[in-house]
Amino acid sequence: MDKHKLISLILVICLQFSVSAFAETIVLKSGEIVEGKLIEKTDKYIKIDFQGVPLTYFLDEIQSVDKVDIQSATIPNKKVDIQETADSAYQKGENYMSQQNFDEAIIEFSKAIKLDPRSDKAYYSRGRAYGAKDDLEKELADYDQVININAPETIQSACINRGMAYEYKGDLDKALAVYSKGIEAIPGPMSSKFGYLKQILYRNRAQIYLSRKEFDKALDDIQGIEKLGGSVDLDVINKIKNHDSNIELKVAFKESPEYYPGESVEANRYNNSGYKSLE
Repeated sequence: MDKHKLISLILVICLQFSVSAFAETIVLKSGEIVEGKLIEKTDKYIKIDFQGVPLTYFLDEIQSVDKVDIQSATIPNKKVDIQETADSAYQKGENYMSQQNFDEAIIEFSKAIKLDPRSDKAYYSRGRAYGAKDDLEKELADYDQVININAPETIQSACINRGMAYEYKGDLDKALAVYSKGIEAIPGPMSSKFGYLKQILYRNRAQIYLSRKEFDKALDDIQGIEKLGGSVDLDVINKIKNHDSNIELKVAFKESPEYYPGESVEANRYNNSGYKSLE
């Protein structure tokens, strides 16, 4: 036999073996038999990878999977298994954060991101861990990922931290843009948690407007705070109306029982690093 033909035959045999070794055998009620790697299962259908092509079969079409009757057993949901693994890594990372073991936390959050590349909470928490190590650039890169994913649970917190980082770097234009994005991210009505974070965004943006002597815009943001249940001292409001820009804008926030600092803003660390105070 020609040497090249022999090599090709061996490769074909190896390929077929590798596919069959990791494939499920699906018997359809029509009698057709299909082999492929199970990639997703719901209560209505399963999806397999058949030689690189995703195929979907509804459960009422299927007689058995790997000789197990479809009606009498549960097919392992591999997609859910992966998600559970990502959640497990995320939780380990949070446990390390509570112990201030930031290096191990970063390792676990990175595992969670590898398993679930759209895990906004893993990116957000890894950003917090990088921040605790004073690795500003990596911290900001992770907050950018959160903002790009645009998940409601984390985008406001990421915008708060991202905006303060820009303020720390002296880039007030970018800080304003990020605060505005956070304010617009969750329109009303909203939970008390999101309302609380939105008050912080309004306050931070108003403080920049005051530093730029944009008094009308600052007053608009104070109205935004008050609509969400927060309050600003009347004396401070009158000073702003009289164009006094030398004001520290202290707000009595309407707080949320759903909010806890580890989930959102890292006020103490920012204070110690020279960021603007949150309180």
